[in-house]
Amino acid sequence: MISRFPPAAFSRTRHRSRRRRATQRPDHRRCAPCLAVNQLLRFALAGDVPIHGLSDSAEIGWLWFWCLIGVGLALCRLRFGWLLALMAGALAVLAGVWQAAFLQQIWLPLVAPMLGLTIATALSSAYLLVYEHAERKLLTKFVRVLHPTRGRAYSLAGTLAIDRG
Repeated sequence: MISRFPPAAFSRTRHRSRRRRATQRPDHRRCAPCLAVNQLLRFALAGDVPIHGLSDSAEIGWLWFWCLIGVGLALCRLRFGWLLALMAGALAVLAGVWQAAFLQQIWLPLVAPMLGLTIATALSSAYLLVYEHAERKLLTKFVRVLHPTRGRAYSLAGTLAIDRG
């Protein structure tokens, strides 16, 4: 295949770009110590306030709070669509609180409470589903014991009255 550019022109432009890179300042986005020094200089010269975090016990409390919110959502025993809507609302509130705290120069954990809220809701919902299934099965056996001649279980939504005829 024939190239549009002569090889000499291509090599010269590549060589020039190497020379320019050597004379440029170092890229501070790639250098972690440079970022730290840049941040310290910004605090000293511009008067910026450094971001501070919570204590370990406060972070643990923050995580447990959102996990308990997830368990509380599951205990409401709503339909799946409503539970997802409430979960999305709770996650939006969590992100809003995190954003407000970040603007006030406070660092709060965000990903761990999001995962805790989601996992706690999912596990609590699964546990309640299994528990209700076992309870329904036990009640069905109980109804069959009450009325053995019929050989069938009455509807759990209906009455448990025994036929007299």
